[in-house]
Amino acid sequence: MSAAFDTIQRSTILNLLQDAGCSEDDIRLVRFLLSNTRVRVRIDKSFSIVFETTLGSFQGDSLSGCLFTLVLAGALNHLRSLIPFRSNPPMNMLTSMPEESGYSDDTDFLDEELIRLQFILPLAVLKSSKNGTSR
Repeated sequence: MSAAFDTIQRSTILNLLQDAGCSEDDIRLVRFLLSNTRVRVRIDKSFSIVFETTLGSFQGDSLSGCLFTLVLAGALNHLRSLIPFRSNPPMNMLTSMPEESGYSDDTDFLDEELIRLQFILPLAVLKSSKNGTSR
């Protein structure tokens, strides 16, 4: 799941926080926490020089998981608005069964009709690549 944190676009995080109604102070705090992020790459036992990164969310603290969940939820909500044959939340009206399942950074779209899944897949790929939630 580490790669999932590395692909988050920080501007998406800040936009979603604003859309959710967070105060300017909250957004400023998250912007500060995301700034000046320095990393180094390890390959086997060798380390690169330290450099600043402007992509992704830091890991290992209590906020990073929340920020990733925010971005994933935002992408899913937008994706759901593009699918005309699914309700939001995605529940089958006849069977009352969910049409999605998700865990961590993995979401599955459930359907018995292949044509529906073939409609959803390109939209999901496009949306996740635009938000930086896929690799």
